Amino acid sequence: MKVIIAGAGFMGTSLGMAIARAGGEVRFMDRNSEHAELASARVGKTFKGVGDLFVAAVPTHSLSQVIDDAFQQNLAMSFTDLGSTKTNVQAEVETIGAAERFCGGHPMAGSERSGPTGARSDLFEGRPWVITPSEKTNPASLALVRELALSVGALPVLLTPEGHDRAVAEVSHGPQVLASLLASALQRVDDTHLAIAGQGLRDTTRIAGSHRDVWAPILSTNGAVIAAFLEPIAEDLHRVIDSLKAGDAQALGALIARGNVGRERIPGKHGSTTREYDQISVLLPDRPGQLALLFDIFGELQVNVEDISMEHSPGLPAGLLQLSLPVGRGAETVEALIERDWRAFTLSG
Repeated sequence: MKVIIAGAGFMGTSLGMAIARAGGEVRFMDRNSEHAELASARVGKTFKGVGDLFVAAVPTHSLSQVIDDAFQQNLAMSFTDLGSTKTNVQAEVETIGAAERFCGGHPMAGSERSGPTGARSDLFEGRPWVITPSEKTNPASLALVRELALSVGALPVLLTPEGHDRAVAEVSHGPQVLASLLASALQRVDDTHLAIAGQGLRDTTRIAGSHRDVWAPILSTNGAVIAAFLEPIAEDLHRVIDSLKAGDAQALGALIARGNVGRERIPGKHGSTTREYDQISVLLPDRPGQLALLFDIFGELQVNVEDISMEHSPGLPAGLLQLSLPVGRGAETVEALIERDWRAFTLSG
């Protein structure tokens, strides 16, 4: 497949690298010539002439103009994008007469990074790639976008443009707003209090490190849909505040229980339903090679690590690894690690 990518940033370059790894050819376009040259150098496989597919990998506010320019120049047989909102782009594509040759796309992958230097060829592997054909999209364009997603290891998911925008408001845009609100509140927290923060705070504010120039257009474009998702949450928050003030343990317990149920609905490994694991902790010395040594032991014990996270200990030359293991393997693994002079604990201590 011959693909023209407009936008040699993190997403565009990652896509180009993944396409080239799968045997395709890529040509980059970018207003920043240095980015285009660097992305091209990282990919290595290019071509001249008309492409099979044009991909707009540019910020949300630039999508319609970039697609319009490419369509007027007839740069490719079909057109798609990587944008985080779809209804607005679809409407604009229809106004320029490109609806039949356009099929929207949104890979649910990304990073807080920007620019081509941090790009990764494996970024899309195992990640959903939402494809949003309209009623006017021709079958050939839909097939090309689906082929693109599969070629880079993604999992195609078909939604309407409107269905996509509701879905991302619930699982991406709304959570971004909530994470940013929580993180912004930390400006009012004393430094001595922040010093005792644990992994929970880092987990719930991780995406608050996202780039404002990327997210402000996304949130404003999908604003009404996001607001509809957040309004019931705001009402719930007012009720929780009342329960906190009243010391209503029953109502607060019910909140935690509802959160447990909601979290269990998030798909787990390989898209399966979330399942229970044995949780263990291991103190990891801050020295080169320690993680490799630990995983060599897991290999020796034939224990599969289902998930992993690390909490750094302020002032200590070590980190605390939190590991999810298959049910029934936690206690015996901890015993084996202790026998090998590792400091390891089950979740209960």
